[in-house]
Amino acid sequence: MSRPLRPFALERFFAAYEFNPSVKYMACASDSEPLTLNDLLFIADPDSRHLWENLTLSYTESNGLPQLREEIARRHYSTTISPSQILVAAPQELVFLTMHALVQPGDVVVCMHPAYQSLYEIAQSIGATVKMWYPRQIKNTLIFDVDDLRSLVAAQPVKLVVVNCPHNPTGWHPSPIEFDSIRDICAKSTYPGGLGAYLFSDEMYRGLELDPGSNKLPTGADIMPPGRGISLSGLSKVVGLPGLRIGWIATTDAELYKAIATLKDYTTICCPAPCEVLALMALRAWDTIVEQQMEIIRTNLAVIDDYVNNKWQGKVFVWESPPKAGTVALPALKFDLKKGGVKAFCAEVALDHGVLLLPGSVYDDNEDSKGSRNGEGRVRIGYGRKNLPEAFAALDVAFREMKIIS
Repeated sequence: MSRPLRPFALERFFAAYEFNPSVKYMACASDSEPLTLNDLLFIADPDSRHLWENLTLSYTESNGLPQLREEIARRHYSTTISPSQILVAAPQELVFLTMHALVQPGDVVVCMHPAYQSLYEIAQSIGATVKMWYPRQIKNTLIFDVDDLRSLVAAQPVKLVVVNCPHNPTGWHPSPIEFDSIRDICAKSTYPGGLGAYLFSDEMYRGLELDPGSNKLPTGADIMPPGRGISLSGLSKVVGLPGLRIGWIATTDAELYKAIATLKDYTTICCPAPCEVLALMALRAWDTIVEQQMEIIRTNLAVIDDYVNNKWQGKVFVWESPPKAGTVALPALKFDLKKGGVKAFCAEVALDHGVLLLPGSVYDDNEDSKGSRNGEGRVRIGYGRKNLPEAFAALDVAFREMKIIS
């Protein structure tokens, strides 16, 4: 049965704290270091710069700037994906549109959990039955086991499997063999029609692999059988441009593409012209930007390891298996929380000490099944921002004043 969308717990938490004047450091941001407009213009190629300087602030093509879609197809997909199979919009809008175009009341959907809430909430609001693929806790580290996904898909005719790799918030990243297994599991779904389940692959962090030679995965749109893969990506996380609100989906399913494009006529219609040209600049300078972001990420992971295992002597966070990709992790806290739990702890650290951590409990707030609540007792850390060393220095002072460490 359909129902209204529930409040977006994570976004409501950020609305309350992210722009609070007491907060000096975002130690839980999921994006990489944001670029300035001057940064982007400085590295722009001549053609993009010409488009920018002669820009007309009129309506744009509803599917996206042609040059932008060409660049996306060339850079991110194999020859199986053409520019005509890419639709440009804000990433969150694309999640909303895709779910409404694909999911019907009574459908069965499987989604990783914890997850960005819209990845499962929208399907639930439509009236689908959403089964959660939960991680296993191995030595306090959350790991998704593909055998658990296999059991979920084998138990019922699943229409859609939703994955997010690299994963927000745990930092988990499947091996190429595991990703192949996810594809094969989808193909074996008994959903009517004999084509298996669709795979919606949220790839917003794809490109931030610490070892891209062994860890970078193919896209869901490339790896799935024709018409069964849907890839979501964008500029918010990897290249630090969330303010552009530019993302895209890629799919070889012509009917699904048409349905999403039809729904988009009722939302934003088209993307802002300035944002599309700036996005084109970023796509054409992708390698340069990513190299800069990865340098920040590697530095920050070393900083976190030094604090967690040396300066704090392992008394604050469990940090046994650092992420292999992305910008976030969800470590368990190693001390007992006071009344109010992890939310009260994060509020105190933010308002009294100026550092924002995200309580893992926001991933549980709207969770229907109470059998697996992985967020309480954990916080999300974001290590993509340049000022993370200053943020952890402030956390060090905070934890000593709070008597968590001595």
